[in-house]
Amino acid sequence: MKYLYCTGAVLVAHILACAGSPPEDADRDGWDEYDDCDDHDASVHPDATEYCDGEDDDCDGQVDEWAADAIRSWDDDDGDGYGDPDASTQECSIPWGHVTNDDDCDDHDASSHPYADEYCDGDDNDCDGRLDEDPQDAPSWYADADGDGFGDATAEVQACEAPAGFTDDANDCDDGDAAIHPGAVEDCGSGQDEDCEPLTPDDCGYRLVDLDSADATLLARAAGERVGWAVAGAGDVDDDGNGDLILGGPGAGTAADGAYVVLGPVSGRVSLSYAEAHLEGSAAGVEAGYAVAGGDVNDDGYSDLLLGAPAESEDGAITGAAYLFYGPDVADCEPYCEGATLAGEQAGDRAGAAVALGDVHGDGYLDLLVGAPSRWDAGAAYLVFGPPDGQVLLGDADLVLSGASDGGAAGSALGMGDLDDDGRADVLVLDPAAGAGGTLYVVTDASVTTLDLGAAPVRLVGEQDASFGSFSAGGDLDDDGDADLIVGLTLESGDAAERAALIWYGPLEGELTPDGADAWIDSQGLYANGGLVVAAGGDVDRDGADDLLLGAPEAEVMAGPDLDRLVAFPGSVFVLRGPFGPGALPLGEGSVRLWTEQGRDLERFSIAFAGDQDRDGSDDVLIGAWRDGTIGSEAGLVWVIGGDRL
Repeated sequence: MKYLYCTGAVLVAHILACAGSPPEDADRDGWDEYDDCDDHDASVHPDATEYCDGEDDDCDGQVDEWAADAIRSWDDDDGDGYGDPDASTQECSIPWGHVTNDDDCDDHDASSHPYADEYCDGDDNDCDGRLDEDPQDAPSWYADADGDGFGDATAEVQACEAPAGFTDDANDCDDGDAAIHPGAVEDCGSGQDEDCEPLTPDDCGYRLVDLDSADATLLARAAGERVGWAVAGAGDVDDDGNGDLILGGPGAGTAADGAYVVLGPVSGRVSLSYAEAHLEGSAAGVEAGYAVAGGDVNDDGYSDLLLGAPAESEDGAITGAAYLFYGPDVADCEPYCEGATLAGEQAGDRAGAAVALGDVHGDGYLDLLVGAPSRWDAGAAYLVFGPPDGQVLLGDADLVLSGASDGGAAGSALGMGDLDDDGRADVLVLDPAAGAGGTLYVVTDASVTTLDLGAAPVRLVGEQDASFGSFSAGGDLDDDGDADLIVGLTLESGDAAERAALIWYGPLEGELTPDGADAWIDSQGLYANGGLVVAAGGDVDRDGADDLLLGAPEAEVMAGPDLDRLVAFPGSVFVLRGPFGPGALPLGEGSVRLWTEQGRDLERFSIAFAGDQDRDGSDDVLIGAWRDGTIGSEAGLVWVIGGDRL
């Protein structure tokens, strides 16, 4: 029972109570009608517990304050669904921006909460008290046992930081040898794969240029043309300042034999259907274009074109011939346009198997040299003073050079160059069947009418292990002002000979031997079935010194101890930049290797300097691949590579 104290401040009702009338407690909650704010509800009175019911349960004038069943919630400032354990409230309803958990470890970062992914950021993203464990963005690291900076791909871990002894590069092919790793210098003779990549020509010291990226690719018109059997710079046929091209395609017994004349500059992938002229033989099957040469024979400012046709016939007898076409009107030429035909003597001579041009008198007119390697069972070469006109019988040539060896083949290859430094071109005739390794004859006096090549004043005699394949004369390879001679050697399959080509620096005299060469190209394990093809006299790098082309049909590179590891590549052409000194000239150092990895048939090909066909100051290079089948079987093609790329 509550006792009321009667004071002056008490209400009238209390005064009455003091007078002896007790107040009523209708709900029997122990609080009379004067102190109970709801005397009809026993759960409502000053000592009652406040609940979330919308009522003033404890009669203090407030509703639902500090209610016993109020909901506790925590601030979620970052809106990630997880609350800040240090910021909570308890109310009958959850305020906006609050949640019913206190699991957030960073309520200012929505990416941090108990179910977040862990990342390599130095934060406890998943609120488990640990940093960066099992992160989603952890990089891979690989064991680097040999400490060369390159790891083993089979020994991988993932972590935010590299563990000791690990690296991020998984490309080591031998993690037990610090000298073997990507980027290591390949040693072609070590028998190991130092740079963890397949052995390529680049590894052997030369730079690769893929022929399928050539500045121009000139495609035959039809199968069987054999375009690229012979190629040469034609000089300037139309007198426009650009070097022009002559491309021999002797055909395979079809009407397509002849030679294409292409006026420079040329670029892109072009069908020879668009060539300026196709110079044909007198009939199908005469093998016109078997050999080609270009130069200004009549000194009129326009280059002229000489074609060999070794299967040309006369009265049914296959004697061979050479055709001379005068520029600049070659586009309108028929087989016998104004010019000259140099006809072979007898059946089987194969005159025109080789041709060359040079000024043996120094009178400004180029003279014509025609080879007949089957003449007299020893071969022969004929020199006709220029400029000729009409029909010329080679038996009446100004100089007849007869082979000196029974069963020989003098005239198989010809050249012109001033090797005795008298200001006049000398005549060079190769007989590959004379002696153990062939003989190259140099005739320096053209004043006689007949000459047995055995009496030539300069002779180069081959040897069993130094058999001559081809030669080039007239280039100044040592930049001393005198013309020089280079001879390519035939390297048979598996031969580990050190010398791929021999060089004699002019002026020359007397009998020369391979052992007396002034310089030689070190083969570095290169060999080529069919022999080496050489060309000299162009300047690709604009330094004033002549450069050198070395063609290697079916070229392969041998590497490893005792050259017992064979790494095959298709045939290639090496560009070596002069000037050259004496002694060994390594094939790989500073040279460029032109090749193709597209399956081209480079078992046989021809090479030449093209002159400057695009007028950029550097001589360009021609490579003819007559067995290429892009258009059809043995249709052939010719690549033109700008000297500025070499």
